[in-house]
Amino acid sequence: MAVIEEASSARRCLTVAQRAARLARSLPLAALHICADPARLITAAEEYDIQKMRALEEGTAEQRLAQARQVFEAWASFSGAEIRWLEHVGAVESSLLAEARDAALIVIAQPHNLDSGDALHAAIFGSGRLVLLVPTEGPLPATLGAHMVVAWKPGTQARKAALKALPWLQAAQRVTVLTIDETPAGQDCTEVLAMLREHGIAAEVKRARAERGQHIALRILSEAEALGADSIVMGAFRFGQIFEWVFGGVTHEVLRRTRLPVFLMH
Repeated sequence: MAVIEEASSARRCLTVAQRAARLARSLPLAALHICADPARLITAAEEYDIQKMRALEEGTAEQRLAQARQVFEAWASFSGAEIRWLEHVGAVESSLLAEARDAALIVIAQPHNLDSGDALHAAIFGSGRLVLLVPTEGPLPATLGAHMVVAWKPGTQARKAALKALPWLQAAQRVTVLTIDETPAGQDCTEVLAMLREHGIAAEVKRARAERGQHIALRILSEAEALGADSIVMGAFRFGQIFEWVFGGVTHEVLRRTRLPVFLMH
């Protein structure tokens, strides 16, 4: 399911969703637009004010819907994709969770405003589904699945991400497990390699260390690009918590800076 809240990023989001659907045995496609309409929301005064401000800057909910629908229809006609269009009016989080309950994958663009930020956060931390973040700046990789990098850190989130991404990892031409700044014990990738091998995936291993003063997220991204990857698979930690924003957590920095699509699971 492609979430196309923003008309400006809809085409990129739909294109990546189509590639992901084809890679995973031609999954059916759906596109969702959420109308956070102040007139139809029962919510806090602050949320109402945010929506009123957004209407002044970006147009009313009806205008934003029309813009997104226009981009969707042009893309569907050009691509020839069989794809359903879904509209939901209401609060962002509850709307997304209601529509995404049967989705195998939620494809969503980097957020440009609070609504799309809410949608991304709800998708990762509330849906229980694998999420594919689509970067909105710079050229997209020409492929998806030619070379996927698993950013491995022993822990529940990374394990769940690799497991949920198995249909895409199995279809990939090449898979590399990447560790950054792990201790000698943590650098042992036996667990993830064995898990991948059980599902017919022969992965390579790349171990790296961040340079002095370099953020781990930047090292992950630079290593993935140096390897020629077209996507990253990683566990997601709660970037909405205050320490993630203050101290620049790995999830937050990867999602803010990535030029590659990123598969995420919490």
